[in-house]
Amino acid sequence: AERPRYIITSDFARFRLTDLRSNTTHECTLAQLAKRADWFSFLLEDEPAEIAEESKIDRKAAYQVSRLHQALLDARFIGHDLEVFMTRLLFCFFADATGIFGENRQFTRLVQRSRADGKDLGALLTQLFQVLDQPRRAPADAGRRPGRVRVHQRQPVRRAGAHPRLRP
Repeated sequence: AERPRYIITSDFARFRLTDLRSNTTHECTLAQLAKRADWFSFLLEDEPAEIAEESKIDRKAAYQVSRLHQALLDARFIGHDLEVFMTRLLFCFFADATGIFGENRQFTRLVQRSRADGKDLGALLTQLFQVLDQPRRAPADAGRRPGRVRVHQRQPVRRAGAHPRLRP
């Protein structure tokens, strides 16, 4: 296999660039990175890349997520719990689209199997989030059938005023 010429490592506070051909190393902090951008010019192609317009599908999805967020605000869901909920949903959309949940679009199928009026969707999402909240088990701990996670009942998300952390 061919050996790379450059290696970049970072802890996101400091950056280190090593040139294996010349056996030199450059280091800088995150604050210094913009001033040292020339070190990383090898990452650029000879000709500037054409910036692609965002896809219509991505734009449509962003508008739909925005409308959902506004609808939840209008229904008096507010605060940190709402933002965590939206973040979890975005993760699920991303995980479903990129195959993190498997090849067969598990999240999409879960939503499609919910009732048309959406009355059971909150409970289904609560169960999904409980599964995602499970700590990673050590192999000795995993005394269960592969692919099965035990779900415990949990209180559903409530409207503002009914939950101490949600205020109108």
